Amino acid sequence: TMVAAAVAGLLISASASSAGIGVSPRLALPLGDFADVAGLGFGAAVTMDKEVKDKPGRVGLVFLTFGEGDFEGSSATAIGAFAGYKHSLSNLYLKVDTTLYRISTEIEIFGITVDDDEMKVKVTPGVGFQQGAMGVEAEVDLALDWAGVNFYYMLGN
Repeated sequence: TMVAAAVAGLLISASASSAGIGVSPRLALPLGDFADVAGLGFGAAVTMDKEVKDKPGRVGLVFLTFGEGDFEGSSATAIGAFAGYKHSLSNLYLKVDTTLYRISTEIEIFGITVDDDEMKVKVTPGVGFQQGAMGVEAEVDLALDWAGVNFYYMLGN
């Protein structure tokens, strides 16, 4: 978390004119026990890519809302801020993000609603492809709560 905060501070203080800002619709497929509570997730993110001291970095904000899982009336929402590293290999790239999420879940069982809010740190490695301003990336969180596909459009550099 401290490394993510430090990278975010460096990137945010960098000049926006030399940074790439991306807008990203997202799909997330719940895995494991989380799939009992949540169904398919949809969301969006805003990402800024910027080199800091010759190292490729990225920061952003992400929102995901998940549909009903195995329990009728269940749902989940995840809101987070991330910082990460992106290593380009021509049009392909590898990335790893560390995200601090606030995850809210709601489960209704026999007419009783149970709410839960928790803060979680998730590490999500992934692989992506970028052609010009358009790109797509696939990622999975190391806790195996969900896997995602992100489509994005870069504004700026």
